[in-house]
Amino acid sequence: MPIDKKVFYGWVLENFAKKEIYLEEEAFSYLYAQAHGETRFIQLLAYKIFQGEDSLSVVNEEKVKNYIEDVIEGASSIPSYYNTFTIVQQNALKIVAKQSGVNIYSGEVLSDFGMAKASMQSAMKKLLEIGALYEEKDRYYFENVELGMWLNRV
Repeated sequence: MPIDKKVFYGWVLENFAKKEIYLEEEAFSYLYAQAHGETRFIQLLAYKIFQGEDSLSVVNEEKVKNYIEDVIEGASSIPSYYNTFTIVQQNALKIVAKQSGVNIYSGEVLSDFGMAKASMQSAMKKLLEIGALYEEKDRYYFENVELGMWLNRV
């Protein structure tokens, strides 16, 4: 269960105030949405922003996008991690990423990826079992947020 967005934003503002950095609420909302509220990734980005910004900086959504991009580009372990999965599991991960975790079993989507429904179901069962993905309210999420973001870029 993610930390409440308003509470998390308050925590970030409080810590950024130590360096007189202001994170716009819209920018934090963007980050929170991209990370699906995943605490570790939001804290990582907050750390990168805190270290990368000068005092009296205002951080807007565009800057947050740039920091996210830098983190994804610098995550050299993601391709190696991705390659630990079978081809069918890799395709399932791509589908989850491209579909934002919803409608992953639709005939059109599976056809676009050349996947049979049974293969997708088998891959999803294994990905959920090993903890690469998790399901919440009829939607699938990446345990490793960076992997999902990286897959949306490739």
